[in-house]
Amino acid sequence: MQKFQLTLGHLRIKDAQKRNKKQIFPHVLKQCKGRWFLIGTTVDTKEVMCYSMDQIEDIKPLPIKYEPYDGRWDEYFESVIGVTKKADDTPQDIVFWASQDECAYLAGKPVHSSMTPLKKNDAELRKRYRLPDDGKLFRINCIVNFELKREMASKFGERIVLEPPSLRKEIINDVKTMLNRYRMITSKRSKFV
Repeated sequence: MQKFQLTLGHLRIKDAQKRNKKQIFPHVLKQCKGRWFLIGTTVDTKEVMCYSMDQIEDIKPLPIKYEPYDGRWDEYFESVIGVTKKADDTPQDIVFWASQDECAYLAGKPVHSSMTPLKKNDAELRKRYRLPDDGKLFRINCIVNFELKREMASKFGERIVLEPPSLRKEIINDVKTMLNRYRMITSKRSKFV
């Protein structure tokens, strides 16, 4: 396999006119939520990078010897939901509550391969966080990234992250931002009411 030079468009709309060229060794194509991503290592730093295929405008082979990835991709993605991972990310224990209805869904489609029911400290955690009597507590061990936060917040209160507190606060802030935006468009001044 050859080394490729990728011409990428910036993901932010405000930077749409700028172009960014990356020289990478392509290694893996991975699908996530209906999109395909190219995973490769940069030529200069050997950093693992992830590029959405729909953002790649051009691929040009360069006359340099291909350097394979020094590791196993199945292990690289083992602790990740989705495709986003930084070199210094380490998996964390994440504890969450799921409603009874959500438990039925999770039985067939776990959030992550490490998901296990949490039985130890169940009563103490329910009391500390004032949780409903129904539902169950679960633990996963994975990297905190955008995809994890989206997955945990996507069920609109059917899943509640309890620990770590930093992740819980990030999700609360994201929900507050969403609520404020809905309030803004439904205010009396808005033409969308």
